[in-house]
Amino acid sequence: MNQLIDLELTHQPRHGFLNFSLLGLCILVGSLLLATFVWQSEQTLQARYAALLSDIKRQAQPETALAEAAPVTSVPASISPSETKQIGLIVNTLTTPWNALMQAIEQADMPDIALLSIEPNIKKQQILLKGEAKNLPITLRYIEQLEAQALLHEVYLQKHQVEETDISKPVSFSVLAKWKVAP
Repeated sequence: MNQLIDLELTHQPRHGFLNFSLLGLCILVGSLLLATFVWQSEQTLQARYAALLSDIKRQAQPETALAEAAPVTSVPASISPSETKQIGLIVNTLTTPWNALMQAIEQADMPDIALLSIEPNIKKQQILLKGEAKNLPITLRYIEQLEAQALLHEVYLQKHQVEETDISKPVSFSVLAKWKVAP
């Protein structure tokens, strides 16, 4: 008398091949739409990249095209002395080892030194450093630190002044140094 009663009104296989749920269908359609959008975006980006690359190539070519299109008909026989002087100043300015100079000054830095100005003289290849120190021995130690830098030579104290009115009596100083030109 113990019989099982089957209350299923319809018999459908639970995992059939053609048995789609509404959620599964929505996921499938959404993923197809997303894949189409990503593919179109990729195609657009590749087209932009190709256009930018051709623009870059085209911009590089006019210089050579101009050189070929317009030959120089006359060259000045000589340069005036003022132009020669100006060209020399520009070359000196461009060949000054600014990065190396700043690194040398920074490597010589000390805690009780306050550097107030750096004034280069490109013609003489000199640099004037103005600053303040806690006292004169620290100023002299700073000069030794500057002399220890490979780029700087002929470092000397140009002038100094002890501020007697201040309780801590700081020293204002000017140091002149030459820089070496790389061969």
